[in-house]
Amino acid sequence: MTRWARSRAAGKRTPKRVPPAWPNFQIVEELRIEVPGYMPPRGTNEERRMHYHAKEKLIDLAMDRLATALILGGGRRCVEGPLEAHWTVYANRLLDWSNLSASFKIPEDALRYLGVIEDDRPAIVRRFVPHQVQVPKGHEGLLIVLRHLGEEEAPELPRWRPAGRCGAATGGTR
Repeated sequence: MTRWARSRAAGKRTPKRVPPAWPNFQIVEELRIEVPGYMPPRGTNEERRMHYHAKEKLIDLAMDRLATALILGGGRRCVEGPLEAHWTVYANRLLDWSNLSASFKIPEDALRYLGVIEDDRPAIVRRFVPHQVQVPKGHEGLLIVLRHLGEEEAPELPRWRPAGRCGAATGGTR
């Protein structure tokens, strides 16, 4: 049971999430996190209708699983941005692409709370590449590969430039 779940069970107010006190994070260029047996929520339909307490329980579960995978995989490591995230779900039933992309939200928040990534905003996570592989039942899991992008590799964030009046940018009429 995580410390957040324990504080809820004891009737205390849930504290704001802070990264655990893991000193001496090792900054790496590429981080591979394998989580066998963990399946993220199945996309937008589940997450959108979820009560925030239920969502916090899922984030706590993801934090426990990811922290265990990090410790078993070599300890306290993090990737500084800008970075690209390859997200591979090994599942018995394949998802459509929009639900597969949306299923990254809870584990991504867990990675942020654990201090593995600095933030989940687009300035940090510049590329997101979802993959899925169909496997037999009982062999489900998750693979997250985070790779630091050098300044020359990182794509420029698109800028929005207002056109002024309607149709002014395309030469159209009102």
